[in-house]
Amino acid sequence: MNTTVQNLNIEYQDRGTGPVLLFLHGWAAPLAAYEPIFRVLEKKYRVIAPQYPGSGASQEPDRPWKLEDYGAFVLAFCDALAVTPEVLMGHSHGGRISLWLLGNGHLSPRKCVLMDAAGVPAKKTAKQKLTLRLTESAEAMRKEKVFLADSLADISHQLRTP
Repeated sequence: MNTTVQNLNIEYQDRGTGPVLLFLHGWAAPLAAYEPIFRVLEKKYRVIAPQYPGSGASQEPDRPWKLEDYGAFVLAFCDALAVTPEVLMGHSHGGRISLWLLGNGHLSPRKCVLMDAAGVPAKKTAKQKLTLRLTESAEAMRKEKVFLADSLADISHQLRTP
């Protein structure tokens, strides 16, 4: 399907019936990549997924866009289709746009699903946290010329080493 949003020809998918689920894809990902997800979701939801300007068959914008531009596009897209999403689902870059829309009070769906959303720090394992702390400590010790010594000879040697 196609529609015009902000004077751009936009490709999108609109399938299924039920509450509106707005799906925002990852950076430059084709909607076809999400086909398995859409097939499951369309059984319970009306899945609407725009292809961002400059990706897929959607028209290229006249300039590079910032996050705010993508957010404004999503709002204009929803207005063009006269829909208010009950569920907002975003993958990667789509997750970042979702967070911007929610954080600025532009959308207030009943549910939001973020999949590997850009802008959300990954949770670190205990091993990753320990490795990071040890690396930071070693670097601080190196910069401050802090060292561990087992004997006076070690101290003398470390003091002579640049």
